[in-house]
Amino acid sequence: MQIKYSFFLLLLFPFLLNAQTEHGTGLVFDDESYEAMELKVPLTRGDYFSLAKSYSLKSYCPAVGNQDSYGTCVGWSSGYAARTILWAKENNTTSTSDINNHAFSPYFVYRNISSDYSCQNGTSIPEAMYVLKYKGNVLHKNFSSPCPSSI
Repeated sequence: MQIKYSFFLLLLFPFLLNAQTEHGTGLVFDDESYEAMELKVPLTRGDYFSLAKSYSLKSYCPAVGNQDSYGTCVGWSSGYAARTILWAKENNTTSTSDINNHAFSPYFVYRNISSDYSCQNGTSIPEAMYVLKYKGNVLHKNFSSPCPSSI
């Protein structure tokens, strides 16, 4: 039985290596920064018992993007996905073309928190939240990529 599993892992090994090199990772875990983040407005009051059991933001999402092998995932998740979803929700639009036309830049956020021009270094979510709160973001079509075209 153990030989079957070893053989199976041996067959999968090249694919696992390839999968790891195709897509970069970039989230820097910094427990101190996460603990220091303000999670909600201090005086928030509300009735949390009447909330729906589930809710989907899928209709407000931009097209799926690809960070390739770069460490820009924090920019993609916060600057591109979350910020674009907020825009679509605020403007009450579920038009895919309208949402994609107004998608925000993952690279603007990344460039404001990292000086790594090879785009390999990771960043943290608290840093991205700071950029979005105090500097904002620009449209993806206006700031598409400061990363090198090939690594």
